[in-house]
Amino acid sequence: MQSKHWVKLIVVLFILVDLAFSFGQYYGKPLDGDMASIIVPAEHLGAVLDDPFGFQILRTGEGHAASNRYVAHKILIVFFENTTAFFRNVTSPINAIYLTKALFLWLTHLLLLLVISRFIGRQFRLDKYAFIWAAVFIIPLFQSNGYHVHMGLVSGAVSYASAYAFPMGLLLYFFYPFFRKLEETEYNVSIFRKIISLPLIILLAFNGPIIPPVGIIISALILLFYFYKNFISKENKSIATFLNTSIFFSATFILISCYSFYIGTFNAENAKPLPLGDRYLAMIGNVFPFITQKLGLPILIVSIIINTILLNKKKAIDNTSRITNQLKWILAFAIIYLLLLPLGGYRSYRSGIIRHDTFIPIAIALIYYFGLSTNYLWTRVSLINKNAYRLFVIAILLIYTFADKAQFDKNACEKKGLYQLANAKENPTKLSNNCTVLSWENISDPTYSKLNAQLLQRWMVTEDTVLYYQK
Repeated sequence: MQSKHWVKLIVVLFILVDLAFSFGQYYGKPLDGDMASIIVPAEHLGAVLDDPFGFQILRTGEGHAASNRYVAHKILIVFFENTTAFFRNVTSPINAIYLTKALFLWLTHLLLLLVISRFIGRQFRLDKYAFIWAAVFIIPLFQSNGYHVHMGLVSGAVSYASAYAFPMGLLLYFFYPFFRKLEETEYNVSIFRKIISLPLIILLAFNGPIIPPVGIIISALILLFYFYKNFISKENKSIATFLNTSIFFSATFILISCYSFYIGTFNAENAKPLPLGDRYLAMIGNVFPFITQKLGLPILIVSIIINTILLNKKKAIDNTSRITNQLKWILAFAIIYLLLLPLGGYRSYRSGIIRHDTFIPIAIALIYYFGLSTNYLWTRVSLINKNAYRLFVIAILLIYTFADKAQFDKNACEKKGLYQLANAKENPTKLSNNCTVLSWENISDPTYSKLNAQLLQRWMVTEDTVLYYQK
């Protein structure tokens, strides 16, 4: 077998092993404290299932919890109901729960990997393996442990993943053909994509707190690009070239997302707001500690700076400005997003405004640019030492790989508590473990475990609604 074929085989095996490793990491995550409230659901979250698009709010003016998050909740309900039932045919009810959770997180992980790699690979159309190389360069940056707290894309809490990472993957999928058309003016968006675009916009607009504003910013930047191209630089003088598919769906996304954002202002879960000025001060004070607390983000940022310097050195020979110009758009997006972030409200558990979940859009953009610039320089380093650069990239990827340490049993204590409940003789049951079970903190009052107990009965872990507590 030729050496090139060996390299390709090793690269594919690396991707497959990393994906298998990630599934194991997700399987080992404990269950989060919002799952029962969403899936059962809790009484205060039931209204959003009856009023998915806020029409009742418009009629009455009365809000309810999660007012513009219907899709995120419905996805979890449907996925867990059907997938846990399937896995119970081949394993115990408790294992079925963790397999279902792991599968949802892993599929979200895979969606983001495929879409980001596709965004990168499409820019190297003459290289049929560009997509695979893109996946190799970015997959170590998908941290499930390690640097996850600051640059993780897929939260170990499935209720957060369904509202942040999963819809971000769908959002990228939605925008892919429109981004492609920005560079390939002759590219025609397929009939299939045109048909599904409007339903996708509706699903995305009502699927989590950050998707509407992110979609609005991206859509606005697309409109700005076409406006500049048609009316400022006057590259296209025909109004027909301006009124294209990208313009129509970007404008539609803005309109529907603005409506969703308005419905979101009626969210009954909104805490008593911290004054807007204090929110901005809290965010500004948290930016530097958030970025520098661990090495993950500083390494990524420094790598991007080095890649950009090398690309600028090659500008006279290769047209690298098409890559470096994208960094300018990414910076514009990041600045606008951060300026808008405090307007989204205040949560006591997210007092610094910026956290790994709200940082996901920027993290995705940084990972994309790292993968794009690295992919280009890996094979086009005529002005620099090729081996030195490749060793640099390999070192970076190894740092992220080894930082994401294996922790396949973080839910061992919780599973022990679930097995105790499955064999419980008393109701309520005092758990002997000292860790959370389907909650964010230990439960000392058994009445607070009622929703969890109902969900465990539905999942056939217990025969009855067995309340529990810990001392």
